Amino acid sequence: MRDPASGRYQLWYQAFTNGKAQKRSHRSMICYAESSDGITWTKPNLGLFDYNGIAENNIIVVGNGGYSDRYSASVVVDHADPDPSR
Repeated sequence: MRDPASGRYQLWYQAFTNGKAQKRSHRSMICYAESSDGITWTKPNLGLFDYNGIAENNIIVVGNGGYSDRYSASVVVDHADPDPSR
């Protein structure tokens, strides 16, 4: 997706830790990256969630740790939403 305000490309992707996460809820996460050209991507330090004791990361959503911990939530962009801040 491209942010119309900044012109930067935005990417939300699922990261699977393959059992390396200390918390079950962190085995599958959604992370964020951005780019000015769509080729070179940066992973900003968002500091939203701790991963194995490290808070400096680009994680935006963690799994619920339930039965299906290999699949996380997803990000949906709704261009028809009247509130652009969502």
